[in-house]
Amino acid sequence: MNKDVVIKDNALINATYTLSLTEQRILLLSIVLARKNNQAIDHNEYLRIHANDFAEAYGVDKKNVYRDLKTACNTLFRREFSYVQGRTIIRSHWLQSSKYHEDSGEIEILFARELIPFIELIEEKLCYTKYFLEDVAKMTSPYAIRLYELIIAWKSTHKTPVFELAEFRNRLGVEEHEYPRMSDFKRRVLDVAVKQINELSNIQIKMTQHKKGRSITGFSFTFVEIKKKDSDTPERDPNTRDWVEEEDSGSPVADVQALLKKMTNSKPEKKQRKVITKQQAELLARVGETWDDLLERIKDDYFVKFDNPKKK
Repeated sequence: MNKDVVIKDNALINATYTLSLTEQRILLLSIVLARKNNQAIDHNEYLRIHANDFAEAYGVDKKNVYRDLKTACNTLFRREFSYVQGRTIIRSHWLQSSKYHEDSGEIEILFARELIPFIELIEEKLCYTKYFLEDVAKMTSPYAIRLYELIIAWKSTHKTPVFELAEFRNRLGVEEHEYPRMSDFKRRVLDVAVKQINELSNIQIKMTQHKKGRSITGFSFTFVEIKKKDSDTPERDPNTRDWVEEEDSGSPVADVQALLKKMTNSKPEKKQRKVITKQQAELLARVGETWDDLLERIKDDYFVKFDNPKKK
């Protein structure tokens, strides 16, 4: 079985942060290598990545890897991420410490304590996302990797909620001063990301933009998966069902595109709300949003199931 699997808590996927392509690749590969080597992911033991491992995983020229790893090792040490827990905003660095070995071309990273619960082996948790590294390995846009994770986290429904614009930009890692014009944002960020996902990953996606008047206020996505014949596709949780049907005629891409068109154009007879836990609902909260406001906003799409009905 392919062990090159990335596992992330959905709270981390929905967190706000900005990382370069190489920085993202370092984090993903470190998770994969720890899993393959049965190495604990904690704040006491360094995770080691050699230039050869990096070049092989991402299919890049090794002559530039040494330089890129050295640079990214320094910048990643200074990077931060933030996430919302209820009405609390939590900020943390990614790394507690980092090392670069000039002679061997290896880096060693020690994750920050705050990060550990989001990337350790967490199959027993409900709110996690799991996918193969190879499904993002060929992407060269950091926004494509972030968008892929945001989308694949909704594998059990094969459609995302509407990501409102400001929140969407944050989750993609687009900084406030970058691409303020919608035309630039779509051309430089979204169009590139969608193209790379459709060409290089295991899913085909269709983007829908949502407007208020003439202004675009958010985006949502539907997607289908191109099944692999030689491996098991990782699932979002144990209850996730396979939803791509095998078809006998036409090319796989044509079949996928036809299914996408059917999904986006068909009108369901009756809308059913998705049952989610309180913890899953908290992941949908916006910064500063009260619990009552959150429930009101998502009531048409979700039914929140509480462990203790008297306690909200």
